[in-house]
Amino acid sequence: MIDSLKQRLLRARQVAQSGVNAARTAGGAGLLAQLSPSGVAAFMRRSRGARPGPHTALLLHACNKPEQPAVADSERRLSWAALDRETNQLAHALAARGVRRGDRVVVMLRNGVEAVVAGEALARLGAVAVRVSFRLKAPALAGVLRDMTPAAAIYHRDYALTFDRARQGVATPGDDALVVVGASADAAGVATAYDDAVSRHPGASPPDSHYADAADAVLFTAGLTGPARAIRRPLGESPPAVLELVRRVGMTADDRHLVVCPLFDSATALITQTMLALGASNILVDHFDAERFLAAVERERITGVYLNPTMLHRLLALPERVRRQHDASSLRWVICGGAPLPAETASRFQEAFGYMLWNAFGATELGLVTLAGPYDHAGRPGTVGQPLSGHRLSLRDAAGKPVPPGDVGELWVARESSAGDERPEELEYVFAGDLARVDDQGHYFVLGPRSDAVATGGADIYPSEVEDRLYGHPAVLECAVVEGAVDGETAVGSEPRIEAFVVPRSRQRATLDELRGFVDAVLAAAGPVSGHAPTVAFVDSLPHTPTGKLNRPALRKGAR
Repeated sequence: MIDSLKQRLLRARQVAQSGVNAARTAGGAGLLAQLSPSGVAAFMRRSRGARPGPHTALLLHACNKPEQPAVADSERRLSWAALDRETNQLAHALAARGVRRGDRVVVMLRNGVEAVVAGEALARLGAVAVRVSFRLKAPALAGVLRDMTPAAAIYHRDYALTFDRARQGVATPGDDALVVVGASADAAGVATAYDDAVSRHPGASPPDSHYADAADAVLFTAGLTGPARAIRRPLGESPPAVLELVRRVGMTADDRHLVVCPLFDSATALITQTMLALGASNILVDHFDAERFLAAVERERITGVYLNPTMLHRLLALPERVRRQHDASSLRWVICGGAPLPAETASRFQEAFGYMLWNAFGATELGLVTLAGPYDHAGRPGTVGQPLSGHRLSLRDAAGKPVPPGDVGELWVARESSAGDERPEELEYVFAGDLARVDDQGHYFVLGPRSDAVATGGADIYPSEVEDRLYGHPAVLECAVVEGAVDGETAVGSEPRIEAFVVPRSRQRATLDELRGFVDAVLAAAGPVSGHAPTVAFVDSLPHTPTGKLNRPALRKGAR
């Protein structure tokens, strides 16, 4: 009984401390300044005393700034009041189709207003959003449906055929639990058209006038080092790492946030949820084009965005005259993540756009783990920064023993409670999937998965470090270094070689000759692999995953 009481008191302390930290962060971000007595009273009345958190933030903003812009895409713009109303309508529609608290609902949508509404509606029901890539083929989607047994599905009309094929032989969801976006009632087939579904229901309150105290989402790993795995992530909390991110980056309720990466990406979902919680405006685009991105920044006066390194490369590939045609001076912060950020890319980006680039490292299983600021790139090129609040990191060798600063080891991460008062032996560490090193000041440098390293028989060669040097040449638009087999051999024990794939900025003969000499010199400096000379191939593009990560397995397969 005493132990139970201690646990309850500890939990109460953790909740109180988390609430204090969240309130301080909200105040610093300008959220509290946007609240009015009448708006807060309306929020308390409509939320019926539900614990405040990200899942109730939409209602808070609808009550306090109903007509201010909340979300927009290329076709629609909704105020906070309109977003709140449509969220309630969709929640009613899903509840009428049998969705209950804890049920899983597959969401297969491109970035757009409906993708935000779907997430918010499921949160109000306490249901679990299973966000899947809109590039999934029918067999992979069928596997998701079998594993997740969803109570319903929301998808765009462009993927209707994929859904029809995936549902063959799968029990759930049933025909009456399908909602299709972008289709008329006549063209929806067995599904219900989104517009028809929401128009039939009231928007004044959610189905049972109750806001669930928490909601989760299921996101999938990229599957680059093994089969893609489903990871359940809580959305009804404000972890210390997110609060620190808001404070350090300087996110505010007045931000105008551009959502470019897909919402089924874990970092994109987290940052977008954070911006919605703060009350910032969110503009969503369904694909990335470098020049259109700059045009959107100028048109919408964007202040913040999350991008991956590939997107930065494409921005920098634009001719300077094209970049100067667009006013990007409204930008205050850019967060980069999802893949290693080459130091040269970071440097060139800040020369072009200003010192505003943050480099974040995390994982679908762990959330955001470390953060490097704009001035870290100059002093510690390539660093992903120091651990964010609530995380402890450990570098270990293959036997599980700690490695000293400067040496390469496996990166293990533990998440602390809100109170952060666990003893070291009480923390549960999880392998982050990457190799890394740390300097004597506690700044981490991630080298990538062990499977990316090229074994030389002596010291391993880490592709990310070689790529970093390759990006130092102005003619390199994008590059990747992988291990290839010699003479087409792929059997276990075959001798490896280093192979570089380079996307050049120009196909002029003089440029390619010069670039080949530079790449050969960099690869030679990295060291021969089993005596075999490295090779270089000039290509038009590199393969990427739907979230923008470099697809090294596809390159390795092609190299062999």
